[in-house]
Amino acid sequence: MRITLTQLRYVVAVARYGSVTAAAQALNVSQPSISVAIDHVEDALGQKLFVRQRGSGVALTSFGRRAVAKARQVRARRTSWLHSDRATPLSAANWCSAASRTWRPISRRR
Repeated sequence: MRITLTQLRYVVAVARYGSVTAAAQALNVSQPSISVAIDHVEDALGQKLFVRQRGSGVALTSFGRRAVAKARQVRARRTSWLHSDRATPLSAANWCSAASRTWRPISRRR
């Protein structure tokens, strides 16, 4: 299974806000979208990132703390790459065009 940058963004937001609801509000997305993303990432990694605590949000597991730290590093590298001199010669239109040639869907629906 692949993990997308959007899913990493959602996981980091839940860790930051301590709640799926608060993260969804901050990111302006639905709460189920966040929950599905967390489930997907946990399935892909084979371990739980969060312990759900009814009525009081979520808490990171020890594995979750390490995974969120790594997710923050990945997101920071992406941000620094996008703002680096190496990224400037490639316009957004060219990058999207190049990316679309190699794009593969995460899963195929039948």
